[in-house]
Amino acid sequence: MRSLSEQNLDDLGGRWSVLAWQKLDHMELDRLLGEVERTDGAEQKLALIKTYRLVFPHAFAEESVLWPVMRAELPDGHELTLRVEQEHQEVNELVTLLENLGDAHPERDEVLRRLITVLRDDVRDEEDELLPRLQEKLSPARLRALGVAWPGSGPSAWRGRRSGAPRPPVPTRWSHAGPRATSRRRSR
Repeated sequence: MRSLSEQNLDDLGGRWSVLAWQKLDHMELDRLLGEVERTDGAEQKLALIKTYRLVFPHAFAEESVLWPVMRAELPDGHELTLRVEQEHQEVNELVTLLENLGDAHPERDEVLRRLITVLRDDVRDEEDELLPRLQEKLSPARLRALGVAWPGSGPSAWRGRRSGAPRPPVPTRWSHAGPRATSRRRSR
């Protein structure tokens, strides 16, 4: 089982594969986290906003597109996805805490370091364990079908992500404070 970090686009199932979308997002996240670490003040706040614009829709897409398949295909899929969902929840809590702390608050740097660590650990867990296991179970065609279902995929998405264009809007049930209870449509 090879980590996604060691695989090229063809190994991942092609540019439309869900694994390619995952790796592309992870590479962008790494770039943004480097920017967060290198900056401070207003520049860092902007880098954090860009990070949130990537992280929260990405987590929502994982939980709505990938996790149901992992739970169905992997014998321990529920436990694996639960662990990542717990990491996602910790990210939500750290972002909320970070946003509520002032720039000069003595705990801010520690919370920021923890946020960066959790995000990088999440990527490692996904690229080294979860996604390669899914890759072993699914055909390249199925991985591409999941890639088409990935929010923000499509012909302009590859160009848009590289140019720093904003991602698709965050679904209303997801915010940086975490998932909210969804309201069911009322029957008419």
